[in-house]
Amino acid sequence: MISTDVLAIYLAGSIFFCWAAVSLAMPGRTAEAPEVVAPSAQANTALGVFAVFLLLSVAVRMLAPSLPAIAPGRLDTAFSAIIIFAVFAVSSWYGDSPAQTGLSLRNISTVVFFLVPPVGIVLLPGGRVNMALLLGGIVPSIAIAGAAEEILFKGYMQTRLQAAWGSTAGLLAAALAASVFRIPMFIQSGSAVIVATQLVFHFLLWGCVGGLIFNRTRNVYGLILLRVFLDTAPLVFAGIVVN
Repeated sequence: MISTDVLAIYLAGSIFFCWAAVSLAMPGRTAEAPEVVAPSAQANTALGVFAVFLLLSVAVRMLAPSLPAIAPGRLDTAFSAIIIFAVFAVSSWYGDSPAQTGLSLRNISTVVFFLVPPVGIVLLPGGRVNMALLLGGIVPSIAIAGAAEEILFKGYMQTRLQAAWGSTAGLLAAALAASVFRIPMFIQSGSAVIVATQLVFHFLLWGCVGGLIFNRTRNVYGLILLRVFLDTAPLVFAGIVVN
C-alpha cells in the first residue's frame, strides 16, 4: 500500500508534471481564449451561478444525513449533473457554443499527458495492485463531479472572468471560487487548521496551476482525467469506499 506522504507528493507532482508537459509542448504561447458576447454581463452571470451552486452545495451536505434512503454518491451524481446542465443552459442562452465552455477539440492531443500520472502509479510500491485498486475505485459520482467542477470553474467561469477582467485576475478569481466551493467538503476533514491548509493547497495547486494548464489547452478533457485521478487515489489508498 502507498504511504500517505508518498501519495501526497506524487499527486502534487502530477499537477506540475502536466503543467510542465503542456508548457513544453506549446512553448511560448497560450491558446487563444474563445470570444464571448457581453463579457461583463456574462462574468456577473457566472458569479451568480457560482453563488447559487455554493449555497446548494451547503444545503445538499446538510440534508444528506436526513436522507438515508439516498446513497451519498447518488446525491452527488445528481447534483453534478444539474451543474453541467445549468452551465450549458446559461451559456446557450447567451448564444455560446460548447467549445466556449471548454468542450473544444483544440489541442486535444495534450490529453495524453494527463494519462501519465494514473499509469505511473504502477511504479510506486505495490505496482499492479495499485493500478487494480485505482481502476476499481473510479465510480460515477467521482467522475461526474470532476467533470462538473472543471466545466463550471475552468471552461465556464475562467473563460468569462478572463474575458471581462483580464487573464490574471480572471484566473485567480476562478481559482478562488473553485476553492471556496470545496469548503463544505473540507469542513468534514476536521480542525480549522486542516481546512485552511486544504484551501490554500487547492487554490495554489489545482486552482492556479490548473488554471494555467487551461490557459494553454482551452479544453477541459485532460483536466477532468487528472481531477478524477486526484480525487480517486486518496480515497482508494486510504481504504475509503465511495458508494
